[in-house]
Amino acid sequence: MLLDDYKRAAIKHQHTCHILCQQYKITKGKADKKHLLLNLYYLSGYIIECSIKFGIYVHYAHHRTKDIKTLNVSGITYDRHIKHHRFARYKDYLTLKINADLPLVSKKSSNSDVMKLFNEWDANVRYENKMKCKHESSIINFFEESVKISNQIFNNC
Repeated sequence: MLLDDYKRAAIKHQHTCHILCQQYKITKGKADKKHLLLNLYYLSGYIIECSIKFGIYVHYAHHRTKDIKTLNVSGITYDRHIKHHRFARYKDYLTLKINADLPLVSKKSSNSDVMKLFNEWDANVRYENKMKCKHESSIINFFEESVKISNQIFNNC
């Protein structure tokens, strides 16, 4: 896998999430709406993860044609720091390099539910069947924040 694969994955997940949002607006059944929101949450987290990882690789000058697993710069390695799915494990590496005030990453969200979604996101949410917030709209806001994060990173890389 190459670093540009992270960017392509983030863009692919954004597209899917836009479709999930459109479907959510026209869906009537409560269970169907919940299913759409859970998938929106899951994929939105991957938008953030892929975008941040892309930014890390670019800003630490990883060669675009080298496999991502070969990263070993400034004490950051793929195995110890990048392959994990928790935001806290790698967001600091990017904020040290990029001069941008990333939403959620810099903990500047006015919506506590959205911040909670960010802090609790993990790849294992794909197995969960319950909402992690009080308001369904917070998941849509989480997706919108993920798009802002990715756009800001891609514009700085």
